[in-house]
Amino acid sequence: MSAEKINAINPNEVESRLENDIPNELVESFNEMITRLYCNGDATVPTKEVVKLAVEKGLSIDEIYDKWLNNHIIERIYRKAGWKVVHDVPAYNESYEPYYQFSRRQNLD
Repeated sequence: MSAEKINAINPNEVESRLENDIPNELVESFNEMITRLYCNGDATVPTKEVVKLAVEKGLSIDEIYDKWLNNHIIERIYRKAGWKVVHDVPAYNESYEPYYQFSRRQNLD
């Protein structure tokens, strides 16, 4: 009984799997917020607002953070789509709400 050898997954495969597993409801929530807040080439999307919208669409808040926000999948997929993305989270001594800044890239780098 011989089984096919399983190889270790490489970092690109992990990222690809994570990107493919992101729920449509989460991407749809980001798209809606970006569209709603877009002005002069950029949109500042409050993290809690986009999470609230995704939860309204049926996603679990814990899953949203644990699977997709905490591992930077959102940033990666929107950069691939042509955005400059900054996810700003306050440091331990700061007290503002985290947000995503989506800006139109002037040139694709």
